[in-house]
Amino acid sequence: MLVATAPAAAVTITEFPVGNGPRYIHPGPDGNLWFAYDAGIGRISPAGEQFAPIPDAHYPVDIVTAPDGTVYWAGDFGAGRRVPTGFVTTPSIPYVAYGVGVTATGDLRWGARDSGVCRWENGFGGPPYNCVLVPGRTTDLTLGPDGRLWSAHYEANQVRRLNPLGTTFDFTVDLPPGSGPVRIAAGQDGNLWVTMFDASAIDRITPAGIRTRFPLAPGLGPNDITAGPDGALWFNEYYGNRISRLTTAGIVTNSYPIPTAGARSIGIAAGIDGAIWFTESVTAKVGRLRLGDDATPGGGGGGGGGGGGAVTDRLAPRFLRSPALTPSRFRMPGGSRLSFELSEAATVTLTIARRKTGRRVGGRCRAQTRANRSRPRCTRYVTVGSLRRNGLAGANSITFSGRVNDRALREGSYRLTLRARDATGNRSAPRTLTFTVLS
Repeated sequence: MLVATAPAAAVTITEFPVGNGPRYIHPGPDGNLWFAYDAGIGRISPAGEQFAPIPDAHYPVDIVTAPDGTVYWAGDFGAGRRVPTGFVTTPSIPYVAYGVGVTATGDLRWGARDSGVCRWENGFGGPPYNCVLVPGRTTDLTLGPDGRLWSAHYEANQVRRLNPLGTTFDFTVDLPPGSGPVRIAAGQDGNLWVTMFDASAIDRITPAGIRTRFPLAPGLGPNDITAGPDGALWFNEYYGNRISRLTTAGIVTNSYPIPTAGARSIGIAAGIDGAIWFTESVTAKVGRLRLGDDATPGGGGGGGGGGGGAVTDRLAPRFLRSPALTPSRFRMPGGSRLSFELSEAATVTLTIARRKTGRRVGGRCRAQTRANRSRPRCTRYVTVGSLRRNGLAGANSITFSGRVNDRALREGSYRLTLRARDATGNRSAPRTLTFTVLS
């Protein structure tokens, strides 16, 4: 186990009593935290204010927000949907569901016990449904940095990737026996991070399937994991009764005990307030962990002067899920819809680069010339322009016309890089996706 020797940062952990059995938690489209529990779907504001729950007798387990602001959940023989207008539908399903996810186009998929990954073929709740079979429980479905759904399969000791339509599996990562994968997070480093409950470890998996294991102390039971506002990964220890921070280098820098003993924390998520939120399944609470620098006005200390000083915004905006361009292949004139979800209001810069074939010279991919045409081929991206759009906190959907700097893009393959900047100058980590302009 890699553990940093730096002292723990000052934090404030606050616990809020909620209904029985809170499970997984997720930032909602309204800026609040939504969580699944025995009676349905609960909601709690960043300040700890609780709202009337959304009742559902199916004992919801997992919950997710689609790019258009629709919230989905699933549990014991039932699923649920709340559209942005507030209308709720809770149809039955024939299996117990553990994990839920949405494709890049916003379509629901749920992981069923002993049935793999399932979907409705004709819209939410409408027959027939279809399942891609995998042995054992499918415990999570997460949209990866590549815009594809990745799934964790507990008894099978596998992580799988679904095809772009989310209709079948096209890639499998086999894990060592006894791993017990439970939950997946898309890291800001462009990789997937997976909790190994049985092995007491965290695995990093690249979109190409290269896996690195970071062992923890035995018996901690890491259950859920989320990308934090600081670029690190945060996970809860089901048996260790702590919330821990893991860098993208695989180093555990800090571990914070949950104040209530025996909490059995299941879910964890980063709120748009910059705090880490978690559920306590046994003690029926939702917890909020705030880092000291983010919670203390004026940074503390200091002499002279009156008043407490201003709060310094040190939190960079975050893309809460991988951006999606739908369709990703289109003709001109035409265009596509770009969807993304922000942790806060920010200006989003879209940089477009054209894919070209180059030649490998001196360890770099350079433009092809007569002099180097015999060198190995490589792929290079040449920037053709950029656009700026104002993004709101939460889900955003904007038109991408395929025109950059008043010029239509030519036929070819392109890379689109998004970076958000808030009002105080904090910049997000970049997110990239690819698209094709057809002839």
